[in-house]
Amino acid sequence: MPRKRTKQSGVDAPVVFGATHVGKVRPGNEDRCRVLEGKDLPDGIDAIMVVADGMGGHAAGEVASEMTVDGVTRLLISQLPDATIRGKGYPELLGRIIDEVNLEVLHRAEKEPKYKGMGTTCTVGVLKGSELYVGHVGDSRGYILEHRGLVQITKDHSWVAEQVEAGNLTRTEAENHPYRNVVTRAIGIGREVGSDTFVKSVAPGDKVLLCSDGLHSVVGDSEIGEELKSRDAEAACHKLISLANDKGGPDNITVVVAEVGQQDSASTTQRMDRKEKGGKHKRRSPGVLGRIINWLFKPNR
Repeated sequence: MPRKRTKQSGVDAPVVFGATHVGKVRPGNEDRCRVLEGKDLPDGIDAIMVVADGMGGHAAGEVASEMTVDGVTRLLISQLPDATIRGKGYPELLGRIIDEVNLEVLHRAEKEPKYKGMGTTCTVGVLKGSELYVGHVGDSRGYILEHRGLVQITKDHSWVAEQVEAGNLTRTEAENHPYRNVVTRAIGIGREVGSDTFVKSVAPGDKVLLCSDGLHSVVGDSEIGEELKSRDAEAACHKLISLANDKGGPDNITVVVAEVGQQDSASTTQRMDRKEKGGKHKRRSPGVLGRIINWLFKPNR
């Protein structure tokens, strides 16, 4: 459940909510999500969000996704306090953690033959002030709803996405292609993961969305954006899952939404006051009247 907003240096803490649903076709749910906030977080971190979409028969997919959300959150909590705060510290950390979790999943599959071939996507977001650090592999997605609309910030690691990028398929052809669910990178399918890690700026009032393909494969970006714009985090999660089920619910559906905290007016005024007192300013032209006054009172005129 989301927490109540608290003030930190005049800024509301983000409110985050996550939910998952089996959909209307699959016999079980191989998706997993995890949200950490408040007292569960290292100092200076506002939220941790993880979405994983498992694959593999005989419950192996749900084992891989469960191991991944557990492993990623465990390692983040233990390693974030020592991570480099500036520069590339956090993205590099996310890449190392995804690599480590990948080896854990591989070793589990090697020890227990019934889990052979299991794998999972993973999209993780770490909110820290005005920055969102992202680690990503597979075809789950990350989005930011900002002033200009909904922006997809992750790149699908899938066969159809690569064909679209190469110019061999149109986006419309990709949406209905029989290989649209084939991922080319994932946790558990090889020793090398090839995850994407990066940082994005977020502003007060923005919303961050992480989701599995059970949402974005049936609900268009424009409709997703409209629902995010008009609802809070919890309501948006439930509504987006409902929309995917209304469109047939062909896959498991997982949605995590974070509302970036608003800056209050008092804090904004204080920052402006500090800037006026101690900030650097351009020298303003005195204008015609000012130049006349300066001339009249100039010493030794």
